[in-house]
Parts: sequence; structure tokens; C-alpha cells
Amino acid sequence: MVGGSSRNAISPRTFKRTIPGTAVDYVMVYVPAGTVRMTNEDGEEVQVEVGPFWIGQHELSWDMYDVYVFNFDQPGEHPEADAVSRPSRPYIPPDRGFGHAGYPAISMTTQGAEKFCEWLSKKTGRTYRVPTPAEWKYAALAGSEGPYCFGDDVAQLPEYAWFDENAEEKTQPSGQKKPNAWGICDMHGNVMEWVRTQDGWIACGGSWRQDAEGVTADATAEQDWEWNMTDPQIPKSPWWLSDASWVGMRLICEDETVGEQPQAEQEQTP
Repeated sequence: MVGGSSRNAISPRTFKRTIPGTAVDYVMVYVPAGTVRMTNEDGEEVQVEVGPFWIGQHELSWDMYDVYVFNFDQPGEHPEADAVSRPSRPYIPPDRGFGHAGYPAISMTTQGAEKFCEWLSKKTGRTYRVPTPAEWKYAALAGSEGPYCFGDDVAQLPEYAWFDENAEEKTQPSGQKKPNAWGICDMHGNVMEWVRTQDGWIACGGSWRQDAEGVTADATAEQDWEWNMTDPQIPKSPWWLSDASWVGMRLICEDETVGEQPQAEQEQTP
């Protein structure tokens, strides 16, 4: 929950940025400071302070990830080296035929997620990364007591999430469902999202494969061998998960002008 505030007291604040050298843009949402309940390693419930920060309004799209994978930011036959590691070309269509433009990027490894953030940080001069578990859950609930951003009435879930009952066994275009109270879309379902823990990585929020209980703000999963079972390469690709068509990522920006609308940027509404 948000310390001392109502979930309806905050109007969504967003701004749009464009990846330099491209026409690909993305929207970031302001998240105010507050606290969120988490379970520590001893199984105890604790209050964790987070924020303020800016978070992607949508899950990272193929439109953005393709720029990174295919060097679309460096036109020409011989693009200049930018000293940033980029993924090997996928050996199978990584979108699995689910859909591409406007859909969330899927199947990237934790290395792919981390290196994308490094690349975007270098391109923009700002610091991008994936959320921590506390930041992710706090942004997902948007002031709700949980387990969903709208409370505990599971009958409302189809209005906010793609999950096993309505997703038709695939990802769906981002932003088609209702946003939460802070204007953030698809935190429940569609694709799980990588977050960085103190010791490693987990994926949060559930996906199109899970039932209602599996897409709460507390839903997490750790990668296992089945996520990369059919990769024929030896060693297996450090960039692509051959069988994880349900995991993606979402960005946080650390060093935007927190709490202020950047000049020369037009404020958006979700």
C-alpha cells in the first residue's frame, strides 16, 4: 500500500521519450514514494520503502527490443561500433507467431534484459534498469491493498489482465486492458517480468498461461531448465530462452527528474 494515501488520490503522470536515432518511442509513468508489504527471507512480513521513480507504462515492446537486437539505431551497411553487447540473432522467431509490433517482447534471458538496460542507458544518457521485487509489487498494486491493483474482487480481473481464461494461449498487444490507478498497464498477466533480487533474478506478475491466482501482485517464478529445454546450441544461448514464451521485462528509470515534468516533454494520459 501507499503510506498514508488513497489509491485514487494520484492522477497518472506520464511522458513520452524516443530512442535516439529511431522513431520508436515509449511512455514512462511517475510512481510516488511509499511503502509496500513484502515477505523477507525469514518468512516475516515487513514494510519496504520504495520510490519515487519512473516505470514503463507498458511491458518492453518488440518495437524497442528489435532496435537493440538488429542495430536499427545504427543505419547503414557498416554501423559504427558502440561498445555495447548485443544479442546473437535468434534461431527461431522469438515472438512464436503470437504477434510482433505492439506486443511485449518475450524470451529474452536475464542477460538480454540486463544488457538491453545498459544499451538504452548509454543511448539516452539516463540510467535504466529492471525493478526490484519491492518496486515491481509497489508499482503493480498502485495503492491497492491487493492482491490485485483493483483489490480482491477476482471478477474484475478480465478487465485488467490477460490470463488463461481470456488470452487465447498467447500474448496480446500491450495496453488493451485497463491501467491501474497510476496509469500502468498489464502488470497482471500477459507476460511475466524480470526483476532483480539481491541474489539473482525472478519473474513477477504471472502470464497468459496462469490462472487468476497465478497473476496476483505476489506471483513470482524462478527460471528452470524447461525454459530453455529445446535450444539445440551447445552451450545454450545466453541471450534467448527457447521455451519461455511467457517472460518479458519492464523498465525503470533511476535518474529522471523525479516528481517534475521534464521540460520540452508533453505530458501524456494513458
